[in-house]
Amino acid sequence: MKAAKYFLYVVGIVLLSLYCYSFYHFHPEIQFIFLVPGVFLIIFSSILTDIQAYRTTRGR
Repeated sequence: MKAAKYFLYVVGIVLLSLYCYSFYHFHPEIQFIFLVPGVFLIIFSSILTDIQAYRTTRGR
């Protein structure tokens, strides 16, 4: 179950990277330098929240 969740995270990050790259390629007016860090920050915070929730439930 845990492996499937991490697999989905990896697939999501790869697809998001490809989407951001293609979006930047076809719409260069978008400031790509601000788009990618914001999106990855949202993904990272989601993953970090899941990991911390796993650690607190496992420690009890």
